Amino acid sequence: GAGLTNLSPTAFSLCGNLVSITVDKENTVFRSIDDNLYSKDARTLLLYARGKSDTEFVIPNHVTCIGANAFFSCKDLTSIIFHDNVVEIQACAFQYCSNIRELTFPSSLKVIGEYAFANCGKTVRVRFKGTLSQWHRIDVAENCNDGTEWIITCSG
Repeated sequence: GAGLTNLSPTAFSLCGNLVSITVDKENTVFRSIDDNLYSKDARTLLLYARGKSDTEFVIPNHVTCIGANAFFSCKDLTSIIFHDNVVEIQACAFQYCSNIRELTFPSSLKVIGEYAFANCGKTVRVRFKGTLSQWHRIDVAENCNDGTEWIITCSG
């Protein structure tokens, strides 16, 4: 609705059948784009409709931040591609996305939060579009990928 101004990041965490999110155009805090929830300025992706059957998701160019729990337990996703504007991935953003096998991170990435990719299967290929030196400058939470081994390649 137009008056909604606050929404917990875990509000829809267990809604595995959620395929569409619609926000009133008069809302001053949130908006929906392609059935997903974003901040009004569309720079933060707050919630992916986890019931979608897509296996790949390309983060839109306008997004700079992936919000906490945004993709929590999206079991159909196998590949996430981040465009060059993404700077931050918040805590638990992709936790329990157990079928992710491939991630492509931009060289713009600066922060990966706690448990952001925890329990995403056994092994995930991470392609980083920057240098190894740039990768080491990212503020990566020590437990960001608990339960998941990353195989990292740098292409910059």
